[in-house]
Amino acid sequence: MATIIELAQARLEAKRKATENLTPLMGSLGAALEEIVNRCEERMREKGWPDIVGDPKTAAVEPERLENWQRSGIPKAYRFATFDTFEGNNLLVQAVHGCRSSMVLFGKTGCGKTHLACSYLQAHGGRFVNVLELLLKIRDTFRDSSQVTESQLIAQYSSVPVLVLDDLGSEKSSEYSITILYLIIDRRIREEKQTIITTNLSVPEIEKHMSARIASRLAGMQNFNINMPDRRKLRP
Repeated sequence: MATIIELAQARLEAKRKATENLTPLMGSLGAALEEIVNRCEERMREKGWPDIVGDPKTAAVEPERLENWQRSGIPKAYRFATFDTFEGNNLLVQAVHGCRSSMVLFGKTGCGKTHLACSYLQAHGGRFVNVLELLLKIRDTFRDSSQVTESQLIAQYSSVPVLVLDDLGSEKSSEYSITILYLIIDRRIREEKQTIITTNLSVPEIEKHMSARIASRLAGMQNFNINMPDRRKLRP
């Protein structure tokens, strides 16, 4: 009869052989994963995205860049959006980059409006806010626990030197929302503050679905029609 030691040795030998049989499989999986990582890194370099992992130059400026992102409110999805990484009309990029007046970037969904707006903030500074989120913030001031009033929040967004109002027209239009947006846009125009508006709607459509007063003020801005395909649908 086999001793306890012999049985233990037999089990150990069986586990060792099983491990040896798995080694080639693990090696294949490791090689496949490494290939995927290499492809992703290559794609990032083609897009001009910085290597934020293990790059000493990027690591040195990251705290400052992160502080700028947080201060400006640029969404995480657009933190590496720049004019250099915009795939489209170079003349359009130059025109938007060089514009120092208020402007409207309009076009179909996914054509790059928000990318261009965030690129402008990266280059020139300013504040980003989605229109729907802005309206929700203002409505939250009605709560008893709110630390700010409605008028204080409106004054805050009316006085920012450069403000991106993203996705105008995506909100459900109501008399209240139209009044708030008109008040902020009109006040910024009167105080000569630069406003950058992105929207899927043309000025005539804004007049039809929102307000003739808002449409009139947007018509007085520099309007850029971004006639580009939906980038999201083109992604592999």
